[in-house]
Amino acid sequence: MKTKQFITLSLALSLALISSAIKAQEDEASPAQGAQFTFAYPLGTNGVGAIEESNRFSLNVLYGVNGGLNGLELGGLANYNNGDVNGMQLAGMANINRGYTNGLMWSGGFNLTLGDARGVQLSDINIAAGDFKGFQAGVINYAGRLRGVQLGVINIVGEDNGAVPIGLINVVKGGYYALELTTSEILHTNLNYKMGVEHFYTIFKLGSSRYENDPVYSFGLGFGSMLSLAEKHKISMDLSFSNIVYNEEWDANENFLTKLDISYRYSLGEHVSLLAGPSLNLYSSDMSQDDGAHTLRIPSHANSFASGGYRNWAWFGFNAGIGFTF
Repeated sequence: MKTKQFITLSLALSLALISSAIKAQEDEASPAQGAQFTFAYPLGTNGVGAIEESNRFSLNVLYGVNGGLNGLELGGLANYNNGDVNGMQLAGMANINRGYTNGLMWSGGFNLTLGDARGVQLSDINIAAGDFKGFQAGVINYAGRLRGVQLGVINIVGEDNGAVPIGLINVVKGGYYALELTTSEILHTNLNYKMGVEHFYTIFKLGSSRYENDPVYSFGLGFGSMLSLAEKHKISMDLSFSNIVYNEEWDANENFLTKLDISYRYSLGEHVSLLAGPSLNLYSSDMSQDDGAHTLRIPSHANSFASGGYRNWAWFGFNAGIGFTF
């Protein structure tokens, strides 16, 4: 019992000394020179007045509140700042800032900044409501106006200011959205949907053909980038990965087609363009025979080799079609 009483008294005395030191420091320096310790607001060294106090260091066991930050903040669950933040915030669940943010925001749940911001946001969900310059990485990323990079499953940009969203679904106001109808030497009909920005876009692919009078279907994903050469002339580079389904046997075999398409694009108008160019193809199948793929009509000039239980074919081909942007 005496040991517990001693520990309790020591903690209380330490807390009192820390609080006294902080108050003395605040009296001698600017509001952004202090530090605070909070168990759960308002149970902390700054009490209910914490929302008006700016600190260089903030340690929050559960969640804490600051008037602003110019340094480092650590929170077991959440950090909340009512003013501007410059520095680093680490939290188990969430960082929430109302003012301008400059620095690193990392949390296990979500980061939210309501004002303009620059720096890095790392969490499952990152939201920068204002003008954001920097890097966001998470499952869902949102920026009101973005100059920088987003890396995630779903990326949303309210206004493009030099944005590069890299993800499965990229929604950018005023971004690049296109539907293409193309053909190649092996898949005669292909439908590609592209979304993102011209610097980087995601591709959703569907295709069909026939082999030995049986239907062949393809579906896959990819990503690409486009370079503008002149007003009506552009070059696109698309890398895609598709699963090939032969004779409607959707789960019977493993057949994969990897394509790198380099296409010259000529604009016929504001929304329509023609495209054509070479492609590099790699087809891998576990449904192969010695005399052919038995799933696709592989060109005779293809180079065949075995690897990892698959038979593989590599060859140069072509890609041509028409694109519609909207």
